[in-house]
Amino acid sequence: MPIDMETIDNVFQLLVSGGCTVIAINRAISTGKRPWTMLAVCFSASLLADLYWQLIYAFSGHTAMVFYVADTGWYVASLFLYIFMKEIALDRPGEKSIFIWPVPVFAAGMGIFYMHYGDYISNIVAAVVMSLLGCETVKGLHTVRRRERANEIDRTDAKHYRRLHISILACFIMIYGMWTASCFFKENTVTNPYYWCDILMSAARLFILAFAFPVIGSSEKKDTARV
Repeated sequence: MPIDMETIDNVFQLLVSGGCTVIAINRAISTGKRPWTMLAVCFSASLLADLYWQLIYAFSGHTAMVFYVADTGWYVASLFLYIFMKEIALDRPGEKSIFIWPVPVFAAGMGIFYMHYGDYISNIVAAVVMSLLGCETVKGLHTVRRRERANEIDRTDAKHYRRLHISILACFIMIYGMWTASCFFKENTVTNPYYWCDILMSAARLFILAFAFPVIGSSEKKDTARV
């Protein structure tokens, strides 16, 4: 009997999204900090999108034919992840990074490619959202390196910031891997790279949550020092 990878993938996503949502909401309520609130909304949106996807599959036996409900949840999650990154960013007003420009070019190119397989509107929205997320991730990595070279950040804090941004970058890459694989592979089997990219994306969410703890703690200490 073939392995039902769709169910395995969906259940794993629900477990990860559910756990991350509970932890993030608890931290948001107990600390009252904006970064935790942004993460709580991010994970909650992911959870609702994943729940919709799994319920459709469980009751109909196939993936959702109407993608907009799940897509909206995933776009909201990505936007709030972007806002979270802005909240904990180390860059100063006016600072720019030349390394971000390949990101919107890549997102636009992939969006045009995906239009051969889907509608224009959703792919334009996806390109814009992913450009924001990708640019902020690359800029964050560059800023951490800049601050570390100038001895403006503790080495341990720099390590946590870098790992958080790498985790978000991994999530970014897996999303594109998943979308691209879905254009060429339709089989519900272990040989379909779509499911492995999706599972790795969910795993990246766990690392995002794990590294958010020391990073938010570090930003809280800086805020306290300014008072």
